[in-house]
Amino acid sequence: MFAAAVLLWSAADARVSSDLLANFSGGNAELKSAGPLAFGPNGVLFIADSIGGRVVAIDTHDRGEHATGKVNVDGIDAKIAAMVGVAPDQIVINDVTVNPISKNAYLSASRGRGPKPYH
Repeated sequence: MFAAAVLLWSAADARVSSDLLANFSGGNAELKSAGPLAFGPNGVLFIADSIGGRVVAIDTHDRGEHATGKVNVDGIDAKIAAMVGVAPDQIVINDVTVNPISKNAYLSASRGRGPKPYH
């Protein structure tokens, strides 16, 4: 009985996975913010946009071979800051997640530290 339930669940999961990707459309996700991250089936990355009040699903097309080796994250805030043209103390890493298929790491970050206090 348990084996039949597992097979049924696996078949349903495969159908949902292919249906999910079939309905994706190309374009810019137009995020207002990028917060918590999670992976779904087939390398689909879900990004919580708390300012925009929604969750966006992105097909990463990251279904290749497993990444190997260690990930060096020393100074990642400075590297991101340099990409967006701000000081490293103006970058906040919101979340980090790993694609279960490829083992590649993904992160979400914000520029700035929120509203400035009034004096």
